[in-house]
Amino acid sequence: MEKLTVIMLTALCLLTVAGEGVACSCGARTAGEHYDASSIVFVGRTLNVSPQADDIQDDDQVQTSILKIINLYKGSLKDTVHITSTYDAGCGTIFQDNRMYIVYAIGKDELKIGTCSGTTEIAEEDITIYEEQFADAGDESTYKIYLWITLGLIIGILIIVKLKRA
Repeated sequence: MEKLTVIMLTALCLLTVAGEGVACSCGARTAGEHYDASSIVFVGRTLNVSPQADDIQDDDQVQTSILKIINLYKGSLKDTVHITSTYDAGCGTIFQDNRMYIVYAIGKDELKIGTCSGTTEIAEEDITIYEEQFADAGDESTYKIYLWITLGLIIGILIIVKLKRA
């Protein structure tokens, strides 16, 4: 009887843990963290979406969208851009025609957004929030900060080595 109880409790625990793995679990990230993790960041309006949002029913459904760039915060793009996105198990962004989005994408020639990219629909009046938040972001990118930290560490090590030899 004890063995059966242990087996049932173990099975229940495994089912509970497995159930959590199915849900979206991107974790809370700030706009700045999404910015740092992306190669392209912009606000854009959808011009064409395929398939339409109402037609997306399956997991791993791929959607291709054309967006007009309104404000570009990171990277370089033309006036319009093609983006591929995947909607998976209820996670991710499903683009709809003629809506405005803050887009955090990766790629150069072929832009993609993932389920946890941070891309989301925004209202027109929210554009100023991103303009203020990303105004100086290009000057203080994470890459530059790491470069200065590395340079400082190298100089510090060289000074210590020189002092020990003296």
